[in-house]
Amino acid sequence: MLLHLLPLSCALPRPAAPTAARSSGCSYAGGRPGARWARRRAQRRADVQPETPPRGRREGGGGHDPHGEGSGGALLETVRRLLLAKEEADAEGEEEEDQFPKRWAIVFLCFSAFLLCNMDRVNMSIAILPMSAENGWNPQTVGLIQSSFFWGYLLTQIAGGIWADTVGGKTVLGFGVVWWSIATALTPVAAKLGLPFLLVVRAFMGIGEGVAMPAMNNILSKWVPVSERSRSLALVYSGMYLGSVTGLAFSPLLIHKFGWPSVFYSFGSLGAVWFTIWATKVFCFQWSIEFYFPLFHIYFHLFQIMQSIGFLGPAFFLTQLSHVNSPAMAVLCMACSQGTDAFSQSGLYSNHQDIGPRYAGVLLGLSNTAGVLAGVFGTAATGYILQHGSWDNVFEVSVVLYLVGTLVWNVFSTGEKILD
Repeated sequence: MLLHLLPLSCALPRPAAPTAARSSGCSYAGGRPGARWARRRAQRRADVQPETPPRGRREGGGGHDPHGEGSGGALLETVRRLLLAKEEADAEGEEEEDQFPKRWAIVFLCFSAFLLCNMDRVNMSIAILPMSAENGWNPQTVGLIQSSFFWGYLLTQIAGGIWADTVGGKTVLGFGVVWWSIATALTPVAAKLGLPFLLVVRAFMGIGEGVAMPAMNNILSKWVPVSERSRSLALVYSGMYLGSVTGLAFSPLLIHKFGWPSVFYSFGSLGAVWFTIWATKVFCFQWSIEFYFPLFHIYFHLFQIMQSIGFLGPAFFLTQLSHVNSPAMAVLCMACSQGTDAFSQSGLYSNHQDIGPRYAGVLLGLSNTAGVLAGVFGTAATGYILQHGSWDNVFEVSVVLYLVGTLVWNVFSTGEKILD
């Protein structure tokens, strides 16, 4: 009886035919494989195609009979269309699930970009030795060259985040890699032209690398669900540490065999290879995928735990430095301190994408700017403390800052979206 209460106007329109897949060969993350999708959908539609005649009218009047056979056929057609729409939605979800692993290609390319980022950054630490000997630079000049990178790096943290949130992280990251790779390759030329040219090129390199982290954060906020965000961020940021190890390991070998310019030429050329793959693969992907995360609060509490470990772990190992009696134990404590600090990649660095997905890039830029400023002022503060105290006092200040950070994080942090 309730079926007769359903008005005929509720009949749903027939779902539109699927659009044909693009013929360019690009594979879209949320797209539908054309031929297979069309066959499956056509078969389902043929199976449920209604064969009822059009709705009839009352013999004696102009209105239709809501309880007649014609209305019953229309109602049956409506139900069939509802079932068809549900089947198509389920099938489309299955097709999209098949495409989801492509986000890990994005994660791996971001990882490789950060690998190149630190390779190009640390090679100067090795090459500066033969460069200073060749050009007769004093320690003050060497320090100036080393710091010139951070002039540009500091400038583009916030600007890179705004740009990434405006035009998209994939464009900004591609630009950054090309920019800093060109600057790396031009370093030997600038060094031969003179010190001012070298300082400018190093600052330009910092400009390119400064946009990498905000752009990456913007990319992963659109691609990676909360349930996979920690592992993807950990993988991407591990590229930085691997890049430092790789750059410091291969730079002496290249300098010994081919001279110091070879380090910058070879490392810079790797950026061209990376960008070719990036442009070929990534720009064929679809960049707006919506995810549903039912376990959001569980994952946020996990992020809080991870960040607490990232604060308390280094604090603990720094307190042990005053009790060790051998260089090996001191190195072990420092290594453990830096190792536990990496837990922050699953805490703080994933939180930007939770509180403001649209502004994830600029939020990370703001945070990273604060981190760079802490490095600038921390160096000066360390020198001041050492003039009036000892390394134990330096580590005590660091421990206090870690403890305060743990308290502030657990009291005020949130995983809810607060910026729309």
